[in-house]
Amino acid sequence: MLSLFQRKNGNAALPVMDDDVRRLIGPLRDTAASLECCRDDELQAECRHLKRQIVQGAELTSPEVLVAGLALVVESLKRTHGAELYDVQLYAALMLCRGCIAQMQTGEGKTFVAIATAAHLSMAGRGVHVMTPNSYLADRDCRLAERALQPLGLSAGLTRDQASPSDKQAAYDCDITYGTGHEF
Repeated sequence: MLSLFQRKNGNAALPVMDDDVRRLIGPLRDTAASLECCRDDELQAECRHLKRQIVQGAELTSPEVLVAGLALVVESLKRTHGAELYDVQLYAALMLCRGCIAQMQTGEGKTFVAIATAAHLSMAGRGVHVMTPNSYLADRDCRLAERALQPLGLSAGLTRDQASPSDKQAAYDCDITYGTGHEF
């Protein structure tokens, strides 16, 4: 069961359900389906085009940009991992991209939601950090993300305990950097 929370005026997090966001799921699915016939180099070109639009001022959280960005990631996840994201996962990714907190139970697909969200947010040209509770999950999730991001021309890196400064810099130079909380 998915729970979503949004901070209001600096007070406690309050539950939120957003029908405007829920209405984006259909267009997101339609856009992702339209990308099925694209080659990987065409997906990369679409991703570069969207990144340029964002850098030139398109709002990262506008409905059009959310749908376009997440659709690219949804198609890439389907190609690389055979993952068909459920509506609840798309809704969670949409809400996370808008700055809300999503609480998901074991087995609801948090890993793919995190990849979709981080990939979309990285299109703004600023690195995204994904913190995991332990190094096993950081390594596993980074490997999954690397594979999923490759068709989009995006990168993922892993910062490890006792990594050399150059290895850490290489991880931070990626679009998405995975690590444990104490590594950041």
